[in-house]
Amino acid sequence: MIGSDAGIYSHGHEGGITLRVLILIDSFNGSGGIQKSLLSLTKAMQGQPHEIAFATIRAKGKLLHTAEDLSRIFDLRSSDRSLLSDLFLKLLASFVYISNFGISRHMMGFKVICNRLTNYVDVLRSYDPDVVLSTNLTCTMLALTARKSSGHDHKILCAEHVNMRGLISSKYKSKAKIKWATKCLKGAFEEVDGIVAVSQGVADDVIGYFGADPEKVTVIYNAADIEELKTSADAPVEDEWFTDQATPVVVSVGRISEQKDFFTLLEAMALANKVRPCNLAVIGGAEKDKHRKLLEQLNRRAGELGIGDRVRFMGFRRNPSKYIAKANLFVLPSLYEGFGLVLLEALACGCPIVASDCPSGPSEVLEHGRFGDLISPKDPESMAKAILERLEAPVDKASLIRRAEAFPVAECAKQYRQVLEQLHAA
Repeated sequence: MIGSDAGIYSHGHEGGITLRVLILIDSFNGSGGIQKSLLSLTKAMQGQPHEIAFATIRAKGKLLHTAEDLSRIFDLRSSDRSLLSDLFLKLLASFVYISNFGISRHMMGFKVICNRLTNYVDVLRSYDPDVVLSTNLTCTMLALTARKSSGHDHKILCAEHVNMRGLISSKYKSKAKIKWATKCLKGAFEEVDGIVAVSQGVADDVIGYFGADPEKVTVIYNAADIEELKTSADAPVEDEWFTDQATPVVVSVGRISEQKDFFTLLEAMALANKVRPCNLAVIGGAEKDKHRKLLEQLNRRAGELGIGDRVRFMGFRRNPSKYIAKANLFVLPSLYEGFGLVLLEALACGCPIVASDCPSGPSEVLEHGRFGDLISPKDPESMAKAILERLEAPVDKASLIRRAEAFPVAECAKQYRQVLEQLHAA
């Protein structure tokens, strides 16, 4: 259920609960691997002696109902406070934020923090978590600001799901914004009590570039429920592209964004189609205006390349595995990742893979090329060559599935439990 009245939850850890965890998340939009991995983790960890709840900045998204079935959800948008009390807390949030992260015209997350702090402090005091697990930079900054503002005693564990240096350099074009974002991250990593990195590459980036204390950082690979993915993969697909074996189908999955670099994939598919006909199906949502504009540009570019009839942008699909399982090849063209959870989905489906060797994750998931072809980012010629070669190569599905099984969700949950319990005991 979604609760705005935090008072319905009593103080104290009754009923045998020894560790209460609050996952602070942006939304449940379902367009990225973060939400999927957190829901799988929650499903595996929920239950005594641990209790898990979500606090969400935006209680919306295609996976919201899935989250509701797993856990309590606190919507930080709604408020029952008086206008004067709300204004006071916003002023307090401003002061604490600026004392933590400085003042600049590039004040990341400032508006969100001021608008959500009131309700988040209520949740802290009533739900009384032992550990807050924050899932992106804005959530971490909100968690740190609220802890200082409220005086509530709890630990903050920051889960880094993406290569932050890659994200910053891609998202911000000016040196001033990059400098500010880097400063915020360094400050946040210094203040949190622990950091989980979803790959060794992310850990190296957090320590080497952002100066995090190595003693705070633990690498816990993302995981997926492989048996559930196998079941999902068996679902039927009524689409001639996937049922007609005459023309091979290449599939890519990811939200429509600059990070996923579908432009390079279109260039590669145009080159590949000069050698043999092949179709491209891209599965992923375009939820914001900027992403919808990008989708229009991608469709236009496909037409300019002469492959408009060979490309489909299929939007969000709740079960992408059934399409991956029936495709001839999966391609991940990203500029940066953190882990690349969708690669696990492709492996579990026994689908051959071509992936960008970007920072960070794909190389580790694919064991440096043993379980899929790795190519340089933004290199359409190499990508086209790898696509054509992989379409001709024999497929060892059993080997790919075994690789996916090397990332069991039970082991991921066990490692998170250990980190959470160690933080709580410290």
